[in-house]
Amino acid sequence: MKLTKKTIENEDVYFQNGVKKYVHSKDSDGSETWREFDKYNNVIHYKSSNGFEYWSEYNKNNNLIHYKDSNGFEYWKEFDSNNNEIHYKSSNGDEYWSEYDSNNNEIHFKTSYGYEYWSEYDSNNNLIYYKDGDGYESWSNDNPKNPNYIDVEVDIQPFTFTTEE
Repeated sequence: MKLTKKTIENEDVYFQNGVKKYVHSKDSDGSETWREFDKYNNVIHYKSSNGFEYWSEYNKNNNLIHYKDSNGFEYWKEFDSNNNEIHYKSSNGDEYWSEYDSNNNEIHFKTSYGYEYWSEYDSNNNLIYYKDGDGYESWSNDNPKNPNYIDVEVDIQPFTFTTEE
């Protein structure tokens, strides 16, 4: 594998066939980092001189689907066909799910620790209603389902301005 090296803004950037593959940088305090990239410029491996490392995997749409670090933390993500994140699960037990409408608006969110909310949107994708699992609800002012919504017709008469010179 033949690499070419270029120094860009105090970083040594290594290219393979014209595509960025590795970057090495060193701060004035001596701290160093190394990053490895896939062909889509996603960081797939990171390492620092303090010993911390992480590895990342991406799906065909460049969505981060798996992360694992040297401290033992790990998470996984799933996406729908519109690249909306629909499921997240981590090694520390956190988990959540999301549902989306046909316009990619999140309409339902739920966590493994019991938090949940629902949202509704109008035809222009404006949030018009929100409710969470604790009973909190809010409506936009122009939502006809808003309990404070008052539908009033106003007859506006034409008028003219006169100016004095």
